[in-house]
Amino acid sequence: MRKAHPIRSEHRAEMGAQRRAAMRFTDYFFSPYSFYVHIVVYVAWMGLVEHSPWQRFLTYISIEAILAALLIGIGQKTAAQFQAIKADHDWTVQQEVAQTDLDLTREVHAMTKTIHDTLQGGHR
Repeated sequence: MRKAHPIRSEHRAEMGAQRRAAMRFTDYFFSPYSFYVHIVVYVAWMGLVEHSPWQRFLTYISIEAILAALLIGIGQKTAAQFQAIKADHDWTVQQEVAQTDLDLTREVHAMTKTIHDTLQGGHR
């Protein structure tokens, strides 16, 4: 199982309840399960309820297309915000690791120089 990025939980916590609800709805709306549910509902509706189904069917499909476009926009905006937060976090972590590496390299150099000077002092 793939481990989530550490910033993901912080990002979800910072989102408002409305945004989290929209993300859950988007996750459902674009799932294969939702597709199959829509097929069954439309077939049942058109076959059992409507006498002249095509006009309403096209209206419902158009409304769903508008809703899908809205949800895609929300998802893209949320993904872009998360990617920006993640990039900032990763940059900070990378800078901290680079500084630690630099500090360790300086310490190793100082210890190596001390050992070298000690060994050179003993052979003179």
